[in-house]
Amino acid sequence: MQNRFSKLLSISAAHFMNDFYMSLIAPISFIFAEKFGLSLTMQGLLVFVIMAFGNLTQPIVGNIVDKKGKTYFIILSLVWISFWMNITGLINNYYLLLVVVGLGATASALFHPLASSTVINIGNESKGKMLSVFMTLGTLAGAVSPMISIPLIKTYGLSSLTYFMIPGFIIALFMYLTRVQDIEFISKKEKKQIKESKYIISSYAKRIMSVLVIISMNRSFIRRVGVAFGIQILLAKGTSLSLATLLLTIHLFLAAGGTLFGGVLNDKFGSRRTLVFFNIIAGSLFTVFAFSSGILAFASFAMLGMSLSITNTSTVVMSHELFPKNVNTGYGFVAGLATGLSGLGLLILGKFADIFNLNYAIKFILLPVFILILLSVLLPKKLDEDKLNESIAK
Repeated sequence: MQNRFSKLLSISAAHFMNDFYMSLIAPISFIFAEKFGLSLTMQGLLVFVIMAFGNLTQPIVGNIVDKKGKTYFIILSLVWISFWMNITGLINNYYLLLVVVGLGATASALFHPLASSTVINIGNESKGKMLSVFMTLGTLAGAVSPMISIPLIKTYGLSSLTYFMIPGFIIALFMYLTRVQDIEFISKKEKKQIKESKYIISSYAKRIMSVLVIISMNRSFIRRVGVAFGIQILLAKGTSLSLATLLLTIHLFLAAGGTLFGGVLNDKFGSRRTLVFFNIIAGSLFTVFAFSSGILAFASFAMLGMSLSITNTSTVVMSHELFPKNVNTGYGFVAGLATGLSGLGLLILGKFADIFNLNYAIKFILLPVFILILLSVLLPKKLDEDKLNESIAK
């Protein structure tokens, strides 16, 4: 039990560092803009490159991992991202910077599907709880990263980013010492079957997975709107900058708490029930936030972070149930691909807000809110095992 806990702790700590590095560049992009004289479009491209290489590629990387992956790749991926993301402060050319952050982000595409399936394998009967601990630390990193990096860089300059390599290397060593490399994310028998056979995933599993990806994409889009534009929206509603910043901080920390709480709920009530109930809550909170002002808007925005994150674990667990022989591929779809596509939506919303105004633009988010709730309700109450097992081995 203690050995299992130490492995979970080391992989979860690695998840924190991975997501810390993935969240590092966006909040300090304005500092790079000052250094290189970047336009808003160029800043947006910098962030999109990170999302594209770290998220959109996850289904492809996950499929490769399912066939050839080893758990020591988790350790190597953390070392890789620790190096590349933190030498960015030494780069003196914008286009070289794009290459460097793209290289660093590829490690995240490898880390997430492999680490999540490994954690579930450690968890055995407590998949939701184990996965929620792992995912919570990743969510928490998004809140902590700008709090630490911005003051440090404003004081000591971009070159101080190199110091952030040190904790990443230490956690990588911690994983090695806890023997993470000895864990099998898939049994030897199943791995042999995958290598020797070509599995055709049933059309039923593909249909449900498609619905799950759209649900995850819309949920991620709503979450990213809150993080990217939340302060501007709150300012337009008459709050002060200090209060808006505080509310965003609460929003992000409650999101981390929601991920942890969601794992417990998933184990108790099941993935589908958790998805339906809390996606309805999240949609309702966003609607209140968009159309209200004052204390009602402030409270709904703060609570929105938790309600959106509670269902994180549920989508991942369900993806593993749909693609039991390709768990890393499944994770890549609901976490990586969905997150990457939501980033495209954010770019479109930003352009639309530039043409009109932000308060007008966010009203259109009621459409993805409606889709999120509708598709959650339409998910089957119980997966049909016979249809799931229609996969054909050749």
